[in-house]
Amino acid sequence: HDALPIYATVHPDYQRRGLFRRLNEFVQRKEIDRGVEASIGVFGENDVWGMEHLGWAILGDLDFVACHEFSSRAVNPNIRKREERFTADVNPLLERFQGRFRFCVVRDYEFFNWRYFDRPDQHYYVYEYTANGEVLGFVVLKYFAEGDYRKAHIIDICFADEKVFNALINVSKVFSEGRDILDCWQPQQSPYLQWFYR
Repeated sequence: HDALPIYATVHPDYQRRGLFRRLNEFVQRKEIDRGVEASIGVFGENDVWGMEHLGWAILGDLDFVACHEFSSRAVNPNIRKREERFTADVNPLLERFQGRFRFCVVRDYEFFNWRYFDRPDQHYYVYEYTANGEVLGFVVLKYFAEGDYRKAHIIDICFADEKVFNALINVSKVFSEGRDILDCWQPQQSPYLQWFYR
């Protein structure tokens, strides 16, 4: 299906007014008009009851993985901080990475630009692994602060192989120095979940 996905959310200042129920109905009507037979979504723990009430079904769960210990370490010379928007040169990596899964959200460089560079209310940090002019991986990170508790979070990670994965985790740990925790959510069915525990 070539149609663009529909994204919907309610700003925290406008929650508990029934807006999400109406927004959900609107999105579902639009999806049906496009011929979509199934929609997917990722919801927080506090949203699950409401989403089930609106007719959604739980397909799987996420594991919360975290690291508390950081030390200064050298960053792989193939990794650089990406300051500019993504270009089509990242698409072959995305196709290769996504091709390993039985089910995933298909994304391309335009999606990543919308998600990580075009949002005015968030600041993301992107680190990219390249070799011989080819993009072999990237990680997207963000800082959070809740009172005195400060953390770093892996928003997204994509990689060609375990060597690139390890280099991206390493730069994520360097990024997280001075924070209380570095964390990430992973699907329980992810073939890479075990790598986070090494």
